Amino acid sequence: LKWPFDQDLKKEIDLLSSISFKKNVSSHNRRSNGSQSIILLDSELFRSVDDLKSELHSTISNLKETNSYNKEQESFSKKEILFLGLFLFLTLVSFCNLTFTFLLWKRK
Repeated sequence: LKWPFDQDLKKEIDLLSSISFKKNVSSHNRRSNGSQSIILLDSELFRSVDDLKSELHSTISNLKETNSYNKEQESFSKKEILFLGLFLFLTLVSFCNLTFTFLLWKRK
């Protein structure tokens, strides 16, 4: 699995997941040592999570914009198809005209 984001971002996400995992493990081991640890988010960690969230949202919105732009580029509108057909028809008529003119000129 390739990671599309910054490596620092991946480290922060891994750190947050390990903190979450430790919190879940400590809540399951209540009987073993009787003391519970409570993990509070300090302001730096909260800003880090908030930065991660905003960066992920901007990346997702950029991907959506790129995807919609690519779809617009791939599909032709009806007007474009009409113009392409008209252009091809005029090209064919011009080529036939040139050919017949050349044949008439050669005949004389």
